[in-house]
Amino acid sequence: MAYNQSTLRQIANITQGIRIDTDPILTSPNNRKVLFNVVGGRCIITGLVGIVTTVIGGVACAVTWDSTPTVGTGTAVNLSAGVGDINALEEGGHVSLTGTFAGNTLVTLAGAGQLQARPFIVAPGTIGITMAGISLTGAMRYKIWYIPAERGAYIEAA
Repeated sequence: MAYNQSTLRQIANITQGIRIDTDPILTSPNNRKVLFNVVGGRCIITGLVGIVTTVIGGVACAVTWDSTPTVGTGTAVNLSAGVGDINALEEGGHVSLTGTFAGNTLVTLAGAGQLQARPFIVAPGTIGITMAGISLTGAMRYKIWYIPAERGAYIEAA
């Protein structure tokens, strides 16, 4: 049985949370890219993944995801460690969180990826990615799944 797109979307919202996508974003070395804005309150992140749309250049490049709040001191909190080399990652390759807070970044080829095993809760602010490499080419699009933890909270693509 084939389901229509609106039914599939509702099933996904129930099981993983609301999904927000970005357009493809060019990679850039040693530069934090803001991917998503967390607005109006805390949100529970159930999945965060980058998918390569243009092959990543052949340079060693560690990836770190972070949440930078607009409350408190505004200090960025690493959601992953800078481990997970995307050097020459193929089109369709995945970069994601493992679900261990500040754990390694998971990098997989196009065949399959993984959503995080445990959710994170983030404060209002931004969710970004930093790629530590000397020179880098390529592009990725990003997807986030979330559940609002407070009334009026939501996430939008930056």
